[in-house]
Amino acid sequence: MLNSTWYGGVVSDGTLKPSDLIPKFAAVLAEDFPELAQRHLDHYETLTQQEIADGEEDWILADLVIELEGIAPEGTHFGASEGDGACFGFFSIEEEHQPRLSCKYCACGEVRWTG
Repeated sequence: MLNSTWYGGVVSDGTLKPSDLIPKFAAVLAEDFPELAQRHLDHYETLTQQEIADGEEDWILADLVIELEGIAPEGTHFGASEGDGACFGFFSIEEEHQPRLSCKYCACGEVRWTG
């Protein structure tokens, strides 16, 4: 399980491209499981154009999402933010008690939460 510093943490924002998401998701997974993360990256880096066209990178991405969900800090789940499907991170599982938040990057590079 990831430590609590990831509670509410954003892993990726503003893209749904597997080529952007896979390395970011693998980097977080590598904090607890570096060998597993490297296996996903090695598989991704050896894909042929045909395998990409056949959706193989989508399967790698799906596997990473499952892995990150499995190590999410207590009280969180890994997935897309409510209302912003291109913002992925560790969000509270008690969403019915939380204000609706979405993440936005500011010009300074920090993540800001807006309601």
